Amino acid sequence: MRFGKACADIIHTMDIARPESVLKNKRRRRLIFVGVAVVLIAGLTMAVTKIKPALPPVDNVWPDTVKRGSMLRQVHGLGTLLPVDIRWIPAQTDATVERILIWPGTPVKADSVIMELSNSQVQQEAQDADLQLKSAEADFQNTKVKVDGDLLSLKAEAATVQASYDDAQTQADANKELVKIGVLSNQALQSSIGKARELATRNKIELDRIEMNTRAITTQMAVQQ
Repeated sequence: MRFGKACADIIHTMDIARPESVLKNKRRRRLIFVGVAVVLIAGLTMAVTKIKPALPPVDNVWPDTVKRGSMLRQVHGLGTLLPVDIRWIPAQTDATVERILIWPGTPVKADSVIMELSNSQVQQEAQDADLQLKSAEADFQNTKVKVDGDLLSLKAEAATVQASYDDAQTQADANKELVKIGVLSNQALQSSIGKARELATRNKIELDRIEMNTRAITTQMAVQQ
């Protein structure tokens, strides 16, 4: 009986309506809380937008005077350094790699030999070219000996003519003196003078032949060379 009466009292209490003023105060407090929250959120948003981005932290600082020039940057890390721009140099002929002398990553110079290649056909062609060169050099020497000999023969003939001319000229001069003293006839003098003139002409012709042959030899030897 007591338990039933207590339950009836609780139900009766729950059915009692709240006053209107209590509900209004509660709504007013809610509105105030909402308004204050909106104002705080708007203020925080504006403050955050006006904050400048933080600078990255600096570990080490070296103060120095500003200079103009190249700046080197060294970066250390693990891994393999690979080239970005690779220039492929193709071989002129097919060949087999016999030995690699310089591996990737080794500093090289303009005259550095990177690897040794072999090609039997190219080697045979090189030997044939070497034999042809030696044969051409032998022909050049033979031609030079021949033309030098021919030139010497011309000079020998010219020297003979020159000696004959000198003798004839000397004889003609002597005959002039003999004619003056009446020992030699004028006909003999004219004969000696004519012979001296003939040998003078031959001497000039021989000298011209030597000059022409010298120029021809120079051209011929240039072609042979």
